[in-house]
Amino acid sequence: MGKSVLAVATILMGAAVVLGQECAVGTAKKIAGNWYCSEVKAITYSNFPGTGSYNKVTHMDINTGQCTTERHNYSGSLAPMSEEVG
Repeated sequence: MGKSVLAVATILMGAAVVLGQECAVGTAKKIAGNWYCSEVKAITYSNFPGTGSYNKVTHMDINTGQCTTERHNYSGSLAPMSEEVG
C-alpha cells in the first residue's frame, strides 16, 4: 500500500506543477523528461545576487569522466548567467 500512496502523491505533485504553470488542460507535453506548456518568445531575469564563486570545470578526462576544477569568481548584474558557457 505504501508504494501506491507514493505513486499517487507523485502524480498529484506533477499535476500541481503543471497547473501552477497555468497550462491549458491537455496541452502540457513531456519531452526528454521535461514538461512544456508552450513556446516562449523571451525570458527576462532580474535581481540576481551578482557576486560569488563556483568551481569551474577546466578539464574532463574522456576515459574516466573525472573533472578538474578551479575556483571561478564572478560579478555583475546578471552574473554568472551573463558569462560564456564553455
